[in-house]
Amino acid sequence: MTLTSSATSTGLAGQLLIDEVLRRLERQPERTLLDRVLGHSPIAERDLPWYLGAKGERVVGAVLSRLPQGWAVLHSLPIGHAADIDHIVIGPGGVFVVSTKHHPGKKVWVAGHGFLVSGRRLPYMGKAGREADRVTETLASAGAFGIPVEPIIVLVGVASLTVRSQPDVPVLEARRLLSWLASQPQRLEAEAVQELVRRLSRADLWADTRPHVAHAGVRFGQLDAQVRAASVVRRLWTVGIVGAAVWCGMIAVPSAMAALTLTQ
Repeated sequence: MTLTSSATSTGLAGQLLIDEVLRRLERQPERTLLDRVLGHSPIAERDLPWYLGAKGERVVGAVLSRLPQGWAVLHSLPIGHAADIDHIVIGPGGVFVVSTKHHPGKKVWVAGHGFLVSGRRLPYMGKAGREADRVTETLASAGAFGIPVEPIIVLVGVASLTVRSQPDVPVLEARRLLSWLASQPQRLEAEAVQELVRRLSRADLWADTRPHVAHAGVRFGQLDAQVRAASVVRRLWTVGIVGAAVWCGMIAVPSAMAALTLTQ
């Protein structure tokens, strides 16, 4: 595998989640004309976590695509039923397992092993560590022993990130990911990077999974456009309703005052 002027990328970012979103979409009724007029989202409420997760992985995948020559990225590696490793990044700075967390508009607080999203404790630290251990074991099974693997948690869309004390696992906002990776001391030569990518790209190392949905990336892009369009329609309805209420109020108040004057 030859590394080019930008990072080598293998797989589709968010593949497992995108496949699940599209399969679930196929099982639900199509939106009616009234649904579209009212701005109902094509994504059912119960499927929203899958959709948001896929969106987050797509954002991080786009960020990682801007890594320079000498880096490589493997996306959405299956490790069991409905489970995958979001991204493995390999480069001069070492081997990193990137876990993407998409929490639009939420406040995140981290310290040590603690990870809170708007006050709710979530087990992200332990999960990230286990994923790194899984990649270490996978490398060993591929004949690459003693390679340090570091987990990273990358946040997408959060309102704020507060780090109270050094977390067990580095936690970064997506916009800081590239600079963080670039700041890591060199641990691997170019030949080692290529060899590790070659070994981790072996399909037999990863869990069996269902065939991917055809044209998943394109179809998810179209679905995402529909979701955003529905959101715009709902906002227009909200603006229209508020505007109508204000207009009615402007008419009703003078009329009431005039009626009151006449009765005096």
